[in-house]
Amino acid sequence: MAKSRKDARGYVLHKGECQRKDGRYSFSYTDREHNRHIIYASDLATLRSKERKIIRDIEDGLDPHLAERITLNQVYDKYISQKYDLKETTRGNYIYTYNHFVRDTFGKRKLASIKYSDVKKFYYDMIFEKRMKACTLDNVHTQLHPAFQMAVRDGLIRVNPTDGVMAEIKKSYV
Repeated sequence: MAKSRKDARGYVLHKGECQRKDGRYSFSYTDREHNRHIIYASDLATLRSKERKIIRDIEDGLDPHLAERITLNQVYDKYISQKYDLKETTRGNYIYTYNHFVRDTFGKRKLASIKYSDVKKFYYDMIFEKRMKACTLDNVHTQLHPAFQMAVRDGLIRVNPTDGVMAEIKKSYV
């Protein structure tokens, strides 16, 4: 009969979990590209909640490790480089709009950390602080929405945080 592995307090450790000599817990897993990753936590409950999120993401075909490292600017650059059906003037206008309003502020954020409320706050800041008109904001949204949609399809994030934001803003602002 096999003995179960236990930590210093007597709790049974699951597969991939271990307790380090300093008392911290770790969980090791492999991603879709067969690269090994390790996460750490100070207690077993925190480790298991992180572990559940990672396992759920992997089962859904997402890449949680990459989504935490990649920025919105990187996703947008990949998106715009794959838009082959645009005229040069349209491409130039899109890139100008993104660079002027998004790249240096909101674009530096990590993709996994951007939520619906963050996008909504960013749009309202553009309207009230930068005095942007609704038409210009719609141009910015035209850039962000498909870039986030590409990230969803690539398995970087679960949902598109820009879904429904512009409709809500137009309803309350315009």
